[in-house]
Parts: sequence; C-alpha cells; structure tokens
Amino acid sequence: MEGFLFQAQGRLREHRVGSPLLVYRNDGASSRVSKSVALKTYSSGPRGGLEGTRALAASYGLGHVLMMDVGGTTTDVGVVEDGEIRTIRRGTVEGAPTSFPLSDVQSSGVGGSSIIEVRDGTVAVGPRSVGAAPGPACFGLGGKEATITDVNLLLGVLDTSSYLGGQMTLDAARSEAVIRSTIAEPLGVSLEEALVMMEQAYYETMSKAVSHLVGERTTVAAFGGAGPMSACGAAELAGVKTVLVPRMAAVFSAFGISFSDIGKTYEAAIENGSAEVLTALHDQLSARAERDMFQEGYPIEDCTLRWTLVDEDPDGEAVEVAPFTPGDEADPGDGHLALRLEVTAGLPHAPLADGRAVVREAAVSSGARTVRMSAHESAELPVYVLDDQPRGAHAAGPAIVEGPFFTARVSPGWELDVTSSGDLILTDPR
Repeated sequence: MEGFLFQAQGRLREHRVGSPLLVYRNDGASSRVSKSVALKTYSSGPRGGLEGTRALAASYGLGHVLMMDVGGTTTDVGVVEDGEIRTIRRGTVEGAPTSFPLSDVQSSGVGGSSIIEVRDGTVAVGPRSVGAAPGPACFGLGGKEATITDVNLLLGVLDTSSYLGGQMTLDAARSEAVIRSTIAEPLGVSLEEALVMMEQAYYETMSKAVSHLVGERTTVAAFGGAGPMSACGAAELAGVKTVLVPRMAAVFSAFGISFSDIGKTYEAAIENGSAEVLTALHDQLSARAERDMFQEGYPIEDCTLRWTLVDEDPDGEAVEVAPFTPGDEADPGDGHLALRLEVTAGLPHAPLADGRAVVREAAVSSGARTVRMSAHESAELPVYVLDDQPRGAHAAGPAIVEGPFFTARVSPGWELDVTSSGDLILTDPR
C-alpha cells in the first residue's frame, strides 16, 4: 500500500499537480500519504458512500436513510440516522478486532455480477460472482453463468445501444443460451418463466440485505452501478416506500469522499480524573495534534478543535459524556472513560441545495421499450432520460429511467420525481 501510494504521489508531481495527494480514511477524514495508515483505508469506499448519503439526507431533510450500494459482487448497507453515521467503536477486519472505530457497514454477496443458479431445485443468487472478467454472459467475454444483467437484458429493461452510455454492446443471444442451459432446462420451465423467477429471486435476496434495518420513516438511497436497476423491487419487499437515486449513482461513493476534511482523532484513557491529570492529558494530545496537523500543512490555529469526554455503553459503543475544557474534573467510573480530541482542517465541499423545493410538471419521454412484466405478458414502457428532464418532472410507473451510466426500473404502482438537484426519487403511494 505504501509503495503504491507514494508512486501515485510521485506521478502526480511529474505531471505538475500542485495539490497534495490525499488518502481517504475509513473514519471519514483524509490525510496526506505520509500521515496515512494502510489499515485506515480498509472499507473506506463504503464510508465514502455513507458520507454522500449523509449529505443527501441533510439536503432532503431525511431522518433515517439506508445506504444500498450495489456493485458487481456485493451490496453494502449502512445507516444514517438523524445526521449521524452508525459506527462500531472497535471495528473488525474479517473477524479480527481493531482498536479504532469503523462504519457499521454490512455486506451481502449479491450484486450485478452475482451468479444466479439452480440449487436444490430453486433459483439462488450469489454469493459467487463472475467478477469483472469474464463478467456477465452478455458482455461477450467468455462468461458462462447467468447474472441479473443478463436477465434484465432479456426482460427488456436494458438496451444494448444505451448500456454504459453506449460504450458497450450487449449480446442477448449469449444471455439466452446461458439462461436456457443453467436455469430453464434444469427447472423444466420456459425461458420467460425462468427470467421472471430469476428476477424475483434477485429482489428477495437484495431485500434481505436491508429489511432488518427498515423502520417507518426509512428511505433507501440506492446507488452503485447496479443499485437503481433493482431498487424498487427490493424496497417493496422490504416494506420501504421511498427510494432516492442520486444522479451520480454510478460514482456516488467517490462523490461522497469529496465531503471529507483533513482530520485527526486522538483518545487517552482516564485513570485519574483530577484536574491536574486531565490537564496533563490535554496538553499531551494538544502537542500531538499540533505536530500532526503541521505535517499536513495546517497550523493548529487554523483548525477546529473539539474536546469531549467519552464513555462506553453496555454494547461497547462510544457515548459522549460532556464537553471538556482544561481545569475540569471527571469520575473515571468503571474505567472506560476517555478524553477525546477531534481536529479538523476544512476543505471545499460541493454545495447541495434543498432538494425538496420543486414544482411538479410532466416528465418528457424519449421513447418506449418493450419490457416483460410477467411470464405471459409484456408492455411498452416509457423511457425517461434523467438528464433531459426538467426539474420537478413527474411520471407514474411502470417506466424506465436512463441516468448517467445507470438504468432505473420504476415498478408498477410507483411514481418518479426529478428533484431540483437532478436526483431521482421513487415513491410508492399505496
């Protein structure tokens, strides 16, 4: 990791990039390469998605948002509640405990490249994946197993000419051959029946990733390359009535990283809560922070410092007890009390307007697409290009929405709205 990052930094300097290379961490902050720790990069991508989700939640005034980041192999789920990202005080890496917090991100083995197969006479999804190479059968790169991408191509949800912005042509014949041989023939059903069964199994598998976290006020933020395509179907099974698809869904975790600042967090255990001992701890942490932030390129006087006393609840999670200033005393209690210092040097962030302020008008269809709705029925569904819609565009499902490098399927009974920020909100008013 060290060699890779320093080489990347060197290449940037060769190209006369004046700004320093910053490494995003799994605590939501960033730092220069020389001040980074490899372990802090673990699960930093999902944390970026959560930071973006928190920014969306603030923009739309949402109290409980579930991040559903669907990639090729996994669906990452995290929680933003009342503006706070749910974290674990002492996270684990593949079961090994660490001494620092990690975002509470749960990963399920279901994604756009998850293998759909017959197991014990039923259709099963994942956790095995065809990966980026060879990828789904329809990519024409040698894939021999079926994925939801193949299913949606044959259902008519995906269009060969617009997939990935028209940068890749999909091969429907390869998808059909694979699904017939691995699903339809082993189950003794028609191709059309197999497609519907595979889609339903995929929805059910994805809904299980979020259903245990759903409450009455839950909104699902669906992103990643495969998230918008199946979000409505999975949300409906999980009991969710609102799905928010950001316009930048395909690269949303990277977008979320842009909301980070340069930051450091320090903690010191309190064994003696006298004013003298606490002041000495305060001075030690202050000296460390001043040195570290100077090496990041920021004098401590230009930084924001936040001092708190933190304890642990019965589940081992951090609980802020009170703010701290030198001269305060504290009762160490059961020995879990600590003095915490959070230091932040702010970076520029993308402004997010209030996404709710919008006046509805009719969405503008760019055409129609024949989509299979059941084993025995197909329908002509309107296709809406997200970037061509006026702010406030509204339409009823079923429909297809083509976004920048993603496709969203709007289920029957659902409605779509384009917000003032150009994002897509899908709601079930029933």
